[in-house]
Amino acid sequence: MKIALPDLPFAYLKGISSTLKTLEDYCDIDLFIWNSKKPLMDVLDEVKPDIAILYQHQANIALDVAAESFNFNYIAITSSPLQLKKQPIAYITDKKYTANFLNYQNNTLTVKPSANVAQIHNGRVSEILQSDICIFNNDIQLGIEHSKIFRWLTTNYNTKIFGPQKVEYLQYLGDVNIFERADAIASSKVCIDLGNFDCLDSSYLKVAPLVLNGDNPLYKNFKSIEQLEQVVNPIIDHPKDRNKYCKTLYEDVIKNKTFYHRVAEIFTVIGDQTRANQCLNKLKELVS
Repeated sequence: MKIALPDLPFAYLKGISSTLKTLEDYCDIDLFIWNSKKPLMDVLDEVKPDIAILYQHQANIALDVAAESFNFNYIAITSSPLQLKKQPIAYITDKKYTANFLNYQNNTLTVKPSANVAQIHNGRVSEILQSDICIFNNDIQLGIEHSKIFRWLTTNYNTKIFGPQKVEYLQYLGDVNIFERADAIASSKVCIDLGNFDCLDSSYLKVAPLVLNGDNPLYKNFKSIEQLEQVVNPIIDHPKDRNKYCKTLYEDVIKNKTFYHRVAEIFTVIGDQTRANQCLNKLKELVS
């Protein structure tokens, strides 16, 4: 099966693509990731995918034109159903738009934050990256609240800050690639989640997440420096409690919160249960 998807800077799409890449041989998949500036018609002509995964701006009238010349199916990541002759075999939408898809419930999936196991599975402890606390500032808009958190943590703990947004702290080490990120998490005792769902990758790597403004009771959440101090000190000071907390979250993540689960859902909704099962079997192999 040939699957084509665009190279776009969205966490969900990157999670799907990195997971599919690990399944190429396992599920008999040929994955093609194309530069999103390349016209879709050229991709369909050159790659001839069986399935294309498209973001909303790519799912336009060009699909009806393409359908006259090419034999393909597509999955649309969109906020509302498409008014096209060439309909997608599945929709993927954000939770806040699910009401728009009441007539398409049988083939509509909801975006769910998930651990990107394919990218982080081999994360290992690095002497250079070891810290009490790691923080990543990807996919958020930094503000005064974050600056206060950085200042307090860097004053009180061995803290390392990573991400594309430069901050004026000696502990800021710049942006990192996917492998360095995994090692940075694995080399820490605690990972601070600023709202970018780092708690999921951290949980998979059995590193204790603390979540800013979180509401999931499984996690240790905080809304202020005072609350952060209350949750971080016991986690840092008591390894047995920290390990118990991490084990609970790890079990929760591998149950249904990885991108292997999301890819399996995609195959299930398009009627390919064999590949859906193979996705979950691959995850079982990784965690066994």
